[in-house]
Amino acid sequence: MTLFMTISLTIYAFCAKTDFTVCGSLFFVLSIGMIMLALFSMMISFNTWWHPMMAAISVVIYGLYLIFDTQMIAGGRSHEISMDDYVLGALLLYVDIMMLFLELLRLFGNRK
Repeated sequence: MTLFMTISLTIYAFCAKTDFTVCGSLFFVLSIGMIMLALFSMMISFNTWWHPMMAAISVVIYGLYLIFDTQMIAGGRSHEISMDDYVLGALLLYVDIMMLFLELLRLFGNRK
């Protein structure tokens, strides 16, 4: 599932006319909101529906980050990574894909 999402989101990032690189501050605010929700959920015990919902929201956010970082690496948008920063670009994609994998595992993992 991670491979399918990564390939499809990468194709979308290359083909989309929408510039996601201008939405960096929006993604930062979404991430801070998720951190606040995670801290809140540690303090208060919820039913079993809360954790899959948090994982699903996290999958969406990491998917958006994957599109954002792919467009920054591909260039041609309002913000881009230079050719000399290829290590940073590889690290960004690695973190996005690994976090997407972990959140999908948390969402669809079989816990008993």
